Amino acid sequence: MEMMPQQGSIEAKDPFSSAPPGHSLTEDNSKWAWGQPPRQVDPDAVMEKAIESIKQPKINEEMIKLLIVGASVEVIRKHLQ
Repeated sequence: MEMMPQQGSIEAKDPFSSAPPGHSLTEDNSKWAWGQPPRQVDPDAVMEKAIESIKQPKINEEMIKLLIVGASVEVIRKHLQ
């Protein structure tokens, strides 16, 4: 008699339940950030804005706190926007 894996366990996970590679390229993804064109395309202007924001004491302090606790760059970016 074959035992069925417990629901929710790793053994019960269907390896074919995720979308295939490239699936996101076949549907409208404009609701996501990566589906939108960049607001600023000049690398020098973007770098200058980033440096200026880091120089602000409150942002600098918050960024240092987040880096100390090991937050990812993505989390820091979302937190400072």
